[in-house]
Amino acid sequence: SRAFITDNIGTNFTVQGFTFTSFKNVITQSTQQHDMLFKDCVFTKTTDTACNVYSRTTFDSCLFTGVSRAAYFNSDTSEGTVFTNCVFRDNTTPSGSWLIGFGSSGSPNAYFRYCDFTNNTVPGSNGSLISNQHKLTITDCNFSGNSAYYLIWQDRGGSMMRMYRTKITDN
Repeated sequence: SRAFITDNIGTNFTVQGFTFTSFKNVITQSTQQHDMLFKDCVFTKTTDTACNVYSRTTFDSCLFTGVSRAAYFNSDTSEGTVFTNCVFRDNTTPSGSWLIGFGSSGSPNAYFRYCDFTNNTVPGSNGSLISNQHKLTITDCNFSGNSAYYLIWQDRGGSMMRMYRTKITDN
């Protein structure tokens, strides 16, 4: 089941204060939108929380817990996807997969600010907590108690990762 399929809705799509439980996809997109905002939302027991998202999307103060994949993005916007003050806690992905992925089409830039990644598990070999193929910036985040073959997997010749004031302990 899906909560939202957004096609041709234009700009300024905002979802605030919702709890999403046991959805296959919370949001699926097939065309580019702009300024999608999820604020103060809880995502729990979802299979693919956000998948094939092609727009600038912001998650502000959201909790992701008990999900098998938090997000997969394809984006051509330089602003990319922003996670601010989000918590990713007690999630388990399929074997050899990823919790958050940024795909190979377009230029899906990703920014994590003041986020906590705690007790997440990516079983098997070649799995990663964050899988990125373009520009990734992580600022003032904490990674603690996670289990994955790669904490962050950065791929492609032109990809770039920046990390500032980020704490990585007991992973």
